Amino acid sequence: MNKKIILLATLAIVGILGTSQLAYAASPTLSISPSTATSTVGTSFNVSVQLDPANNQVCVVKGTLDFSNLTCQNITVTSGLMATVTPTCVAPNFTLGIPKCTTAAQNLFSVSVAGSQAGQGILSFAGLKIIGAGSNVSSVWYGGAY
Repeated sequence: MNKKIILLATLAIVGILGTSQLAYAASPTLSISPSTATSTVGTSFNVSVQLDPANNQVCVVKGTLDFSNLTCQNITVTSGLMATVTPTCVAPNFTLGIPKCTTAAQNLFSVSVAGSQAGQGILSFAGLKIIGAGSNVSSVWYGGAY
């Protein structure tokens, strides 16, 4: 009986210490940089779409750019990425493969936009999926306001 109590107490202590050592990984982030800017209507400016895997392995990024009160001028995918679906101004959806996956931050593509009318323009994402080695990874995204 004494051995059972000692064994159970030891297992409980090991369990408590073990769970206190768990570290929760941050979610990968897709963001637009710069996130804010001021421009005149019709004047083009460039923004970059950047991936921060937050030390998670990221292999594919999939989604659609959403332009509100902005006109897309051009989209250029960063060299070295494998674009299964290449974003264009007419069809701004994308599926980008990252060879050998990555855990390092990197630019995915640049976008040239111009304000279509006075007021605030928003560039954001829809249907975003960040995929690791065979599974979706929880993710966060930040758009831009111009």
